[in-house]
Amino acid sequence: MKRFLPVSLLLAPLLMTACSRAGRIGVVLPKDTGDIGAATLDQARGGDANAQYELGLLQLSAKDPAERQVAIRLVEQAAMQGKIEAQAKLGAVLLAGDGVPQDYAKAVEWLKKAVAQGSDVGQYALGIAYHDGKGVLRNFSQSIKLWKDSALQGYAPAQTKLGQAYELGEGVTADPVRAAEWYQKAADRSDVAGQYHLGLLYEQGIGVPKDRAKALEWFSKAAALGYKPAQQKVPTAGSSAPAKKPKAAKKVTPQ
Repeated sequence: MKRFLPVSLLLAPLLMTACSRAGRIGVVLPKDTGDIGAATLDQARGGDANAQYELGLLQLSAKDPAERQVAIRLVEQAAMQGKIEAQAKLGAVLLAGDGVPQDYAKAVEWLKKAVAQGSDVGQYALGIAYHDGKGVLRNFSQSIKLWKDSALQGYAPAQTKLGQAYELGEGVTADPVRAAEWYQKAADRSDVAGQYHLGLLYEQGIGVPKDRAKALEWFSKAAALGYKPAQQKVPTAGSSAPAKKPKAAKKVTPQ
């Protein structure tokens, strides 16, 4: 089970700008720091972007809002040093409001920085911003371009988004065959939404030959990974098909 560092412990390094100052902080690590050790904390104090990002990622899953705010500040410090993963993560979190207040303008600002460095995650998230008109004017064509750039780098969620765009005809001409192709790429990378949507296409025979066995195969894979819509498509364990009614006995006419 993950252990989260106390806010007081994490906040002190954020206020430091040099290793010499950080070394004078009277901070004592708790006995159990989970995945984070003293070396990582010391590196974060000294302004190491990788350590700040690692600490921030851990704290982002904390339930305490105060600790999540500290996490955002940690990730932001790493992002300000040009760490591409931090820029993309910060933008995505601010865009979704994932445990922190949404800030579309700031989200787009950071996502554009990440995209400028070729971040597949940044391309995907900025594509969502353009698709939904969050922090930017709504522009389906721009969202498609960004998702395609991300998908071509192998980012599965972007591949699923492209599949949905081609299935629904959003920003592109509807093309169920291409939709199936992108869903397949995402499904092969274990993206649960891609697996589920590919299953739907096989179930209905859209863009691919109708094949209930393949549909169930993809539903089952997504269900096994905890995707609830897919779980509703898969028979529950221990369930059985309804028993067939016994054939009525033939009446025998006395001779």
